Amino acid sequence: MTNNSISSYNSCMQLELFGKVLFELIEPILVIDSNLKNIVFTNRAANNLFNKNILNLSIFDIIDENDIIKTDSNNQINRFETTLTISANTIIPVVITTKSLKIDSITYIIYEIIDQTDILIASTQLAEKVKYEKTIFSISTAFNSIDNFDTNINYALEQIGRLTGGDRVYLFQMDKTNTTMSNTHEWCVTPDIALISMLQNFPLTDAQWWVNNLKSNKPIFISSLADLPEDAVQEKHILQSQNIQSLIALPIFIDKELKGLIGIDFVFFQVDCKPLDLELLRIASEIIGNSLGRKISFDYLRKTVAFLSTLIDTIPAPVFFKNLHNDILGGNDEFATVIAGKKIEEIIGLNITSLPVFNTQKISGIFKQYDNILIVKGKSCYFEMSLTMLNGENKDFLVYQSLFYDENAVPEGILIIMIDVTQYNIKNNTLLKIERNCAETEKAVAVGQLATGVAHEFNNVLAVIKSTVQLMIMEYADDVPESLINSLQEIDTNTTRGAEIAKSLMAIARPNDSNKNFCQIAEIIDSVIKVIQPQLKSENIVIHKKYSDVPPLFINRNQLHQVFLNLLINAKHALSNHTKPEITISIFKSDNAVKVYVEDNGCGIPPENIKKIFLPFFTTKGASSLDHTKIKGTGLGLPVSETIVKSNNGKISVESQPDVFTRFILEFPIPEKQQKELNDDKHNV
Repeated sequence: MTNNSISSYNSCMQLELFGKVLFELIEPILVIDSNLKNIVFTNRAANNLFNKNILNLSIFDIIDENDIIKTDSNNQINRFETTLTISANTIIPVVITTKSLKIDSITYIIYEIIDQTDILIASTQLAEKVKYEKTIFSISTAFNSIDNFDTNINYALEQIGRLTGGDRVYLFQMDKTNTTMSNTHEWCVTPDIALISMLQNFPLTDAQWWVNNLKSNKPIFISSLADLPEDAVQEKHILQSQNIQSLIALPIFIDKELKGLIGIDFVFFQVDCKPLDLELLRIASEIIGNSLGRKISFDYLRKTVAFLSTLIDTIPAPVFFKNLHNDILGGNDEFATVIAGKKIEEIIGLNITSLPVFNTQKISGIFKQYDNILIVKGKSCYFEMSLTMLNGENKDFLVYQSLFYDENAVPEGILIIMIDVTQYNIKNNTLLKIERNCAETEKAVAVGQLATGVAHEFNNVLAVIKSTVQLMIMEYADDVPESLINSLQEIDTNTTRGAEIAKSLMAIARPNDSNKNFCQIAEIIDSVIKVIQPQLKSENIVIHKKYSDVPPLFINRNQLHQVFLNLLINAKHALSNHTKPEITISIFKSDNAVKVYVEDNGCGIPPENIKKIFLPFFTTKGASSLDHTKIKGTGLGLPVSETIVKSNNGKISVESQPDVFTRFILEFPIPEKQQKELNDDKHNV
């Protein structure tokens, strides 16, 4: 055998051994003849990648010639990114590492191929997720405050539209009865596809499939209207009439009840949507829903606080709230000027013992004694107190104290009303004389009950916001920017702080004029219903209104407001254990008078108590009474109501049948001028 033959034989043996090693490697390997540029070897991974025989093919058949980096003679390793032609329809991104190998006189180039397809897909998905999360963060930041609420909603809809490529993004809100919904806000990529003016008071019965699916609190995605099921015939017809190709619907829940939806319409083309994208969009809809719930609660709170402020300042006696540590939480102007000699804003937060009128051992001891009695027994109490006023004058007060509670029914503070009885001989006076001053006391009881309801409603909304933010922190702590987590934690902190708002109710408005004027009795009753509606709704009490057209009455609006508030609170108590509680209010004209019936189907009044219910301090409510409801009462509500009705030239009476009904009958004379006009109208017909 010649030397050349031996050398050639040795080269073949080396190449064969080297090929066996390369064949078992995980990554695809190609070996190229550097001179001819043809493929002389492929390993198992390369065969699987191409799924065909590529031996003897030119390397340029599968890799762009411009991307190939030539290997120098020093065996330098080179790396470059390119695309690989797998078949006529398949081109994949790859990273190729090349190294030259010389065996005898022949130089080979080894190509190691790393498929980048999965990495590219993951990178694209991550970029898409980051884009969604940035949008959610910007929407969340916009709703940090409820100010400029409509502007913030429109901003959020636009951000969702630009993120998803939607052509129309809109908010639907259901009415209070959950029978219709209206398009309240809308963003469109072009003005000509706007529909907001056409989609008002839309009956939910025309979208039953839609509503039933949204109640499961899951997003709805329809890639094509052909995908709609048979029981969505009405929805399909509506969507076709709007030229919608694809759509996404995101539920809006407030207090665990479906109250609306965010819709995303694709008018010009069909789209596909990934589950992760839907889940991120659902978070955006929850943010909008929570903000909408906050807006509704704050609007209700403002209206209620305004009413309570007016109510408490109409009491012509010192009234104040304190916590169980004797710190002043609020009060009316009468308390601030008569007792403290300052503005109400200047004494909020002060301990009552810091006020000169209360700063004696005897007075602080009396408050401590009756505070303890109040907390232990849980019953309202009265006591007498003599004070030396700021001007040195001595005055006697009948002091009324009642607990108010937090949302967990835990005593939070004490409401105190101080009635000046200096002009009376307390020991020798009769209960009937005291009754004149106790009318203002019953107002304050109603204030305490309503304030508790407001605090409960407000804290419910804050609890939803707080739990949602905490859930987002736990779920996305490792996936979102630290700045977003910090913002969420700031929201969580401020939510806790916001809960203190309901405990104060400190900013008290100025009283309105309480003189008699011509008023519509129905308007007064409706204003009372608005205030007490949350309490009635929480106990599933239904109100039926049967109003006839009646002339206005010459009455004191504020006083009659108090009367109907007392009657509705009493009716609520009477219905506490009823399976189908109902209150019916009727207004009609009878002869020369206007009559009002306030009737409930509750426990009724025993015959032996009918004649006593208008007596001061008679009550069946309380732990020591025979009333099974154990509801505490002062026995002043109906006596006060009777006094007010009589002072407005009216009459009040009651009819009742135990376990069937109770009906309070109020009758007010029609003023002579209005009666004459009515008679003239009859003659002219």
